Amino acid sequence: MNTLRLTKLDQLNHQELEALNRSDLAKRINMHFLFNPISQRYYQEFSGHHITARSLIIFDVEQPILMMPMLSDNTSYNFAGSPSEIFCSINQDRQHEVITFFAQKLKKMEIGKVLTFKNCSTLFGALFSRSHTIKLNYQGLVDLTLSEDLIFRNIRKSYRPLVNWGRKELLLNIIDKNNVDETTFNNFKNLHIVASGRQTRNNATWQAQLEMIKEGFGFLIATSIGNELVSGCFIMHDKDTALYAVAASDRYRMEANLPLNHFTLYSAIIEAKRKGCRSFKIGDVENTNDTKIANIASFKRGFITNIIIEEIITVQL
Repeated sequence: MNTLRLTKLDQLNHQELEALNRSDLAKRINMHFLFNPISQRYYQEFSGHHITARSLIIFDVEQPILMMPMLSDNTSYNFAGSPSEIFCSINQDRQHEVITFFAQKLKKMEIGKVLTFKNCSTLFGALFSRSHTIKLNYQGLVDLTLSEDLIFRNIRKSYRPLVNWGRKELLLNIIDKNNVDETTFNNFKNLHIVASGRQTRNNATWQAQLEMIKEGFGFLIATSIGNELVSGCFIMHDKDTALYAVAASDRYRMEANLPLNHFTLYSAIIEAKRKGCRSFKIGDVENTNDTKIANIASFKRGFITNIIIEEIITVQL
């Protein structure tokens, strides 16, 4: 007898929610740099309140065994406009069976909705007959299992003197859960607003990122000249992965050709390594026709050790 059932986070009763919160599955998700509750709050605030937490969950009797975190509107399933991922707490054979059941239920219950995901060939295989598209996303990574010396030698040759300039000329301050400094964080927020020419997102998103720092899911690299903050970057992370999330620098000094960004980013990479992370995700490094985005991608490629190709799959259910 099949004991599996598909439900959604916003449909759980009190008993089911308690079972989910106690489960190893929830603990794994709650420790993930992208899907933990604070990060979810950040992305919901960033994307707007038209999206809600609609995570898909498979229960086996009373035990949650599979979950896809979702923040989306009522016509789609994704994570704040980006692909979601499957989390399972079962062995490989059982996992294949459960994911196949999951796909069959989606095709029956969510007809017409759009599902976006990555990193699950089993789910794609089960949904292959439906109309779908595949987008390749080129993600720049730094392999943090490499030595610090090799990471530095992998930096673009022309960038290494700029990193060394920063070592000599910039004062480095690392803000993490052991050294929470709200004044410096707010100075970074203000630097970002000035550099952008306007406040690009609401205060709640900044508060969520400060909470990430306090809870150990983020840190801030702040570099100064004298007492003035001139560059910074905010990093989201868990025990394995760090993500280059937000950066800002004094645009007037940048226009005067001071290389403020290079030492700041390098310091973030090395701090993530020291915290035990195994990889540092710099983000999309693909060339585009947009000059600004292409320049940012070129800058990022100057620090990577490798590129991974992510297959982002979108299926019309």
